[in-house]
Amino acid sequence: GIGSEPKKYTDITVQVRYRDRWPYEFDAIKVDESIFDGENNMIAQVVSKERSPALREVETLSGQVVKGFSPVLDDFYVKLKLRVETRDDQFVYREEQYVKVGNQLWLLFPHYNISGAYIMAIEK
Repeated sequence: GIGSEPKKYTDITVQVRYRDRWPYEFDAIKVDESIFDGENNMIAQVVSKERSPALREVETLSGQVVKGFSPVLDDFYVKLKLRVETRDDQFVYREEQYVKVGNQLWLLFPHYNISGAYIMAIEK
């Protein structure tokens, strides 16, 4: 609006967990792949990626709950660099996604969409 302050942006790094993915999807996530805005500014980039068998809660015959792993699906752990708007003490990606631990994140990269990955950590 008229008289409003210009938006303030900062670069942050976030770690996300993308649960229950098929192993072949892992290769589609490209380290250094980026998303650019309409003015050709980089607003997201894949920094690194790891995977491990998807975690499961498994109930034993005796009723005890133990940690198990999926024999077919993986959890992906992806580190991302994001350019976010700062609103008070909050980070906002692309006008509407509030970047907070526990929130989900949607990123549409050229070769792969990370849709609904959970934010595990944020580094300024």
